[in-house]
Amino acid sequence: MNHEHDGLSRVVGEPTEVSALYKHFYSLLSRELNRLWGREGTMWATRVRSREVVDDMSAEKQLFYSVTNMVKDGLVDRVSHTPGYTCYNSLATGEAEKFWYIDRTAWWAKGGPKRGISPQPFIKWVEVKYDPLP
Repeated sequence: MNHEHDGLSRVVGEPTEVSALYKHFYSLLSRELNRLWGREGTMWATRVRSREVVDDMSAEKQLFYSVTNMVKDGLVDRVSHTPGYTCYNSLATGEAEKFWYIDRTAWWAKGGPKRGISPQPFIKWVEVKYDPLP
């Protein structure tokens, strides 16, 4: 897998700044990965390409494409066999997804690997609940 598929929706009444969000997210991600791997330079070959979804049918079509893309490309036999993160199971069962991440900002602020500090105390748990499309 060499790219992601995601979907965002804006809160009614809030400005739509998807490009600014992606720019900030990928900037933070690049800095942290470069710091973790002890390297410098760009991480992404191209800019984010996004497409506005204007109605429920378009949203359903894009969701179906993103969830089934790995099967279409022959990388897995079934959507449920996708090795990376996917919202498929949560959408299929209605159960919330739970995952953890390391708060690397806090970890690095305390000295991180340079001071031999374990990242384990900086683990944070997140729960994400997806609402199926109508």
